[in-house]
Amino acid sequence: MNFPAFLLSALAFASIYPLYFWIPVRDPFKTKFRKFNFALPNAISGLILVTAWLTNIPMSLKITVTLWKVVLFSVSHYSWRKEYPDPKLMTLPCLVGIYAFIRLQAYFAASGGTIALISLFGR
Repeated sequence: MNFPAFLLSALAFASIYPLYFWIPVRDPFKTKFRKFNFALPNAISGLILVTAWLTNIPMSLKITVTLWKVVLFSVSHYSWRKEYPDPKLMTLPCLVGIYAFIRLQAYFAASGGTIALISLFGR
């Protein structure tokens, strides 16, 4: 299996997905659908965490991915029972995840963080 490709694509998705909470800020969420939006990135981040620890990458990157997972889980757990999750709070794990993505892609590409920014923003 191509672990770097899986790791990077899943990390990009799970990092950016919580930004969904910015879209319907004024519309009330349905309870089950809102919880799905918390659970999906957490489930994928669990797979990412296991893959990161099984892949031969430096310990600092493993710790970065673990920190991102802890932040994502903590924010999701805090927001789980709230009727209207705070989009600003949901941005925190996104920023940590994007940081982890840039560090991992820089490691896999061995060309610094420039290529990671290009892949995130399209140019």
